[in-house]
Amino acid sequence: MSGKVAILAVPILLLSAFCGILWSQAAAEYGMAAGAAAAAAEKASSAVSSAVSSAVNKATTATGDKPQEAKPTAEPTPNPPAPVATKPLETVMKENKEKLEGKAQEGGASLQIGPLAAKATVYVDGAVVGYTPFEGKLAPGQHLIELKHFNAMPWRKEVTLKPGETLSLKPELQFKKYPSVITLSIER
Repeated sequence: MSGKVAILAVPILLLSAFCGILWSQAAAEYGMAAGAAAAAAEKASSAVSSAVSSAVNKATTATGDKPQEAKPTAEPTPNPPAPVATKPLETVMKENKEKLEGKAQEGGASLQIGPLAAKATVYVDGAVVGYTPFEGKLAPGQHLIELKHFNAMPWRKEVTLKPGETLSLKPELQFKKYPSVITLSIER
């Protein structure tokens, strides 16, 4: 019985080490606090590997059997790419708005949104361009206008703008409702 434990422990040892490598790579690639997450994953992987290795050695010592050598089946993973610096949202909004207005040039259409009861994020054709109230120039043609607020249902409207046109939108956001119940009992 102990010999079987030793033979099964070797694949488990390799699997736990491989999972640790994959987790470390994923943490680095997706920016999940790459340094801390990768180090923690590597530490956990090492701890599991040590525990399994210790169990294999104990089983081998008790039975006198030698565990079968396992051959690695995967190539070592290359170094993950360096994390990409992200820009602040306001910078991205400004750049996207400038791109839209650059396409509008002379004869573009104007879009005005708001003011609204709450500050919503404005998206034009899927690109975030600012907050409400919003004013900007767009190229003539069809555009998808979206407003998003953390506590409201997304608002969408497809519009067709003509050269020189000014379109004013005053959408009403549908705020999410959370039912509340208050029970009051008075005893005499």
